[in-house]
Order: sequence, then structure tokens, then C-alpha cells
Amino acid sequence: MNNILVYCNTYYQLLVAIQLRLTVKKADCISVIITDQSRGAEAVAERLRGTDFFHAVFFLKTKVAAEEVNARYKMRSAWDGIFGMLPADMPKDYICHELIGFNLDMATHGVYAALYARNRNLQCNSMEEGLLSYDAPENSSGLLRVVQWGRRLLGMKNLRQSICKFYCFNPAVYTGKATPVEIPKIDSKDQKLRKLLQEVFLGEEAATSVTQTYIYLPCIYDMEGEAPIGEIAFAKKLCDLVGKENLLVKVHPRDDLSRYKDAGVIVAPNSQAPFEVLCILQNYSDKVLITTLSGTVLNVSTMLLEQPRSWYAYPLCDLTENTVAQHFYGVISRYFRPESGLNTANIRVLTDLSQLKA
Repeated sequence: MNNILVYCNTYYQLLVAIQLRLTVKKADCISVIITDQSRGAEAVAERLRGTDFFHAVFFLKTKVAAEEVNARYKMRSAWDGIFGMLPADMPKDYICHELIGFNLDMATHGVYAALYARNRNLQCNSMEEGLLSYDAPENSSGLLRVVQWGRRLLGMKNLRQSICKFYCFNPAVYTGKATPVEIPKIDSKDQKLRKLLQEVFLGEEAATSVTQTYIYLPCIYDMEGEAPIGEIAFAKKLCDLVGKENLLVKVHPRDDLSRYKDAGVIVAPNSQAPFEVLCILQNYSDKVLITTLSGTVLNVSTMLLEQPRSWYAYPLCDLTENTVAQHFYGVISRYFRPESGLNTANIRVLTDLSQLKA
């Protein structure tokens, strides 16, 4: 039995870690690191500990205010990246055989360095953060280059160069350098899984029953990029077509809820939980999902056994003055091509609102 450690910066990554524990890694001893990068993460970590689902749950503070990023901070970060740093609650005798993560940021490099010092045979692998992560470009920084140079100089392995496998729900779509390893699809009817997700992500708050047939997931491109693409206006058109009482809007975590409330639409509760989790808790297979460019719709449609009917409505928004939106349109549209290898039978592109009623 191997000790596996999954590094989770986001709730989606935690959901992947849970499915790994239930399937691919069920014979191993799995622990997780949860960082403070997601809102409410410390409370989620505490509730997760109470379930005894993982062997151990460690919490790591990684957030830093912009004004704290000075020369001293950078020197400390570089030192940690080269020689290692671990969560304060991790035992000194903990030995890891495999480290799995997605972001591979400075904090992850520090954790890797410390675990490598304890076990020179440490394996390192990556995992998905939704379909849009399958061909995500590798980012870098001056600090990371310093860390990599320092470790090479000292004859120690580097994290990114050690990655061998990529754990994902859709290995046929992956075209990267690592060897893809398939994670079985999530069964939203699994009562034990639903109980776990309820306890971990919502606590004592009940998952609110969704009576609406249509669920709209706007993105952030009215607020990010050069010019708005018209997502509020599109939400109003949906209300006019299907009826205000029959449309629920799940606002993006970085968006302003009041913008949609002021527009007169019904905004979804339980906004602190990731939509992928809510789809499992409520089983949205009988719902209709609509989005402009949200990768969440692709995630839901390709990680669950029971898939809701879904629509991408980017042709009905104006992307011409927003290069960020154009970029993600290019990424998402590639998955609809036959050569992508992805089964998108439940997802269609909305070119006219009348198609929703067909």
C-alpha cells in the first residue's frame, strides 16, 4: 500500500481527489492537502477531516497579499522551493510515495522538495482541472526558474520534469506528454458519495431543491477582457423565452450577484459549492444547462455517468471586442470537432433561441 498525497488548490481538484480515492487509488492510503486558495477552504478541510474519508487532511496557507510580495518574501519562497516546506499539521515521519496535483505553483514545488528530501523515489503526477486544463500552457516565473536552477545545481530532481502520468476523466482527448490514466465517471446516484459531498461542501446547509428546468451559467466576460459580451442581456432574453420562474442563474464565483438580481432573474443558492458537486447532489440529468463559454458545462457532461442536456450559446453573444472570450471560444469549439475524440452528443451549440423549445 502506497502513501498518495493529492494537492488541491480548488474544490474541483478536491472532487477529483475524492473520485481517485474511490476508484483508481482505492487500494492505497490517500491523503490530501487543501490550500486557502478557495473561499471557505479551512472549514471544508475541517469537515472533511470529520468524515475520515481520507487517511489525513492537511491545510496549507498559501495566499499572500500583493503588498507582502517584497524581496524578503521572494527570497523565502525561493528557499522553500529549493529545500522544501510542508503544512504545519503534517507529521515529521510522513513518507509520500506519489504526489498528485494540477497547478504546480511555488507552494506545490515547496511541498515536493520537502517530500523528495524524505523519499528520493517519490513519484510525481498531474491531474485534470476540467477539460480546459488538458492543453493548458505551462506557465513560469522568475522565482520558479531560480528554484529549478538551484535544484539542478544541487543535483536534485525538479517537480515539473518528474511528471509521468496525467489522471483524467477523458484520456482520449489528452494530447500532452504524460501518460493519461482514466478516472472512471462519477455516479450521481451513489448515495454514499452524495452524503460525503453534502457533509463536506455544504455542512448543515441543505442543498436547495431546483424546480427550474433551465439553468444558466454565465461566465465572467462581461467583467474581464476588453468589452462586455452581453451575458446579462442574454439572461433577460432567456427569461422572456422560457419564463422567469423557469430559469435559474448560477452566477460565476468572481461575478457580482447583484448584477443579476437587479436584472430580475432568479439567482441560485448554495453558491459556495462548485456546480459539479451540486449536479451530483441534485442529479441535474433532467435539467437543461445553458452557458456562453463556461468550461463547467463540458466538465459536467464528461465526468458524470448521467449527463444533462446542454447548450453553448456563444453565437448569441458578441465576442468581437473581447480577446479573452475569443480565446476560450477557440478552446471550447475544438472539442466539438469529431477528431477531438470527445463524446459531446448531449451538448449542442445554440444559434437561435427557438432551438430551446424545439
